[in-house]
Amino acid sequence: MSVQHFCPSCGSKTNLNSEFCESCGLELFSNESLDDKFSESNTNQDNNEVKSKGSKPIKYADDGNRLVAYLIDGILFSVIGSFFGLILGTSWNFDLVSSMWNNSWPVIGVSFLYLFLFEAFNNGQTLGKVIMKIQTVDEKSFGDITHKQAALHTIGKLFLPLDIIIGLISRDKSESELEKNQVRFTQKFSHTSVISLK
Repeated sequence: MSVQHFCPSCGSKTNLNSEFCESCGLELFSNESLDDKFSESNTNQDNNEVKSKGSKPIKYADDGNRLVAYLIDGILFSVIGSFFGLILGTSWNFDLVSSMWNNSWPVIGVSFLYLFLFEAFNNGQTLGKVIMKIQTVDEKSFGDITHKQAALHTIGKLFLPLDIIIGLISRDKSESELEKNQVRFTQKFSHTSVISLK
């Protein structure tokens, strides 16, 4: 019975005496053993496809859930903000969703504080994200984000259409799962991802 050998990088059949894979050019025999390369290759592939947080595999949040969470935050912010505006006797229009087009610095400042405080001090979750069961996490560790990451992540939300356009223009052609999840430029810049907790 003959033993078949496969390239640890691309999975193509290889000749036992070949130094390089004919398909992808990987050096098959070097200082590392073939088993080590195969193990490293599988680990890298697993890390790109599925990571685990605790015992549950990581699943990136889809665009629909993220949009609904943002709209929920916008509605909640508008209602709460307008209520405080009435109490303070101001004519500010508290509208998180259109804050990019709003030239009222108090509204932009309060919008930033609302989003930043929740992202930074509530495990990367605004009220909308809590309802939709999604969370902003560090792209590498899938753990809590830092205050700096929360601030950078939040800035993009205040200029959402522009942030998405720049993000799509600067997107890599490879489009890994992480790349697909980082639709916004400030997400890439802050090294954050949004995952599903469902």
